[in-house]
Amino acid sequence: MGMIDNITTIVQVVLISVIVIAVIGGAILYYMMNKKNDNKTPEKVVKKVDPNIAKEKIAGFLPFDSIEENMIMMDQGDKFVMLIGANGVNYYLMSDVEKEAIEGGFIQILNSLRFPIQIYVQTTSVNLDKSLEIYKDRRKVMEDNLVSRAQNLQYLIREGETSREELSEKRLEIEKFKNVYDYTQDLILNTENITLNQWIIKKNYYIVIPYYLSESGMINRFTPDEVKTIAQQELETRATSIIDGLSNIGVDAHIVDSTELKQVVYSALNREDADIFTFERAKDAEFDSLFKTTKKAYENMNIDKSKLSKGLFDFDY
Repeated sequence: MGMIDNITTIVQVVLISVIVIAVIGGAILYYMMNKKNDNKTPEKVVKKVDPNIAKEKIAGFLPFDSIEENMIMMDQGDKFVMLIGANGVNYYLMSDVEKEAIEGGFIQILNSLRFPIQIYVQTTSVNLDKSLEIYKDRRKVMEDNLVSRAQNLQYLIREGETSREELSEKRLEIEKFKNVYDYTQDLILNTENITLNQWIIKKNYYIVIPYYLSESGMINRFTPDEVKTIAQQELETRATSIIDGLSNIGVDAHIVDSTELKQVVYSALNREDADIFTFERAKDAEFDSLFKTTKKAYENMNIDKSKLSKGLFDFDY
């Protein structure tokens, strides 16, 4: 009986081993087959484009048509907008009499208006890169001049033909020139540190003046060029009246030209990127259309068009 039990035990162990080996082998075979299928090159899926779907023009994404003759043209020539740029005044540093005079003058301007206006404040960062480049160029010229003067002084000392008084005067001139050079160097370093650690912010104040084609009355009697001329003349008349009123209360104002107008719109539509890729860089890169982008980038922007029609371009009167 003992021998039979031993044989039975051995058979059971062998069977269990065979089963375990079979399971492991099956798992390995299944894994290898799946890996082989994964390495197969998938077939290219060709997406068919429905030719009946109308392609939206990228220019239609913008809340305006074009910028010409110091005006923003909108709604296919039915609306024109002109901006007045104004400088701020130190209102809280004025006396009570001066404050009352400014308030009275501003109220008078508002009472004289016969058309809608909108006050638009745009906050932008001050780009000091060009100013720093100018200072660095001047510093290089000063450095070369300083080295030249020092070499000239050493030459005069070696020659021994110059009097002590003249040498003292030249040393004094070099010392004064070196002080100016050191001041320029400190100015550049301090400005770089300021712009590196924090943003320098400024606020630009604008008065937005709209003109609607329906205000001209006989719309169908004018060509598009004539409509543009009429709108420009009317907007300039309105802007001039406001500028004259602002000048009476000590506020300097001017009509924003097309170049500055493009910069204002560029900053409004590119609030996050305008500080990195500035309008000047875009202009220097010879961008023919500053506010257009490719179809793929446009789809990835995920911008709500309704939000772009608010603020600077919103006139519902």
